Amino acid sequence: MNILKLTSPLSLAFICLYSRAQQKEFHPGQLWPDNKGVNINAHGGGMLYQKGTYYWFGELKMAGNVAMVGLHCSSSKDLYNWKDEGISLAVSQDSTRDIAKGCVLERPNVIYNKKQKNM
Repeated sequence: MNILKLTSPLSLAFICLYSRAQQKEFHPGQLWPDNKGVNINAHGGGMLYQKGTYYWFGELKMAGNVAMVGLHCSSSKDLYNWKDEGISLAVSQDSTRDIAKGCVLERPNVIYNKKQKNM
């Protein structure tokens, strides 16, 4: 077996992605990456459980304590491995709106609407 082939950048990237996908534990106080390798960013978050999937909603903080992007969502089947679902509620550029860029989003609440079949 050639050790140089095992340590090539492509091999290392594959090992990192494979091991992240197989995560079976987390460590309090350490950064927790999602399926894209980006640290989960869900401040003031809350979770919903729907049909075998956990959804973690929270404010995406970039800098400071104001909303510049909006409410972010991640999903998981096992609470260890998280998939980035993107922005579920973007802030408005219109400053007259309640959820405008620069507002403070505190403890967002998300519910499932059974009639419309969405959150």
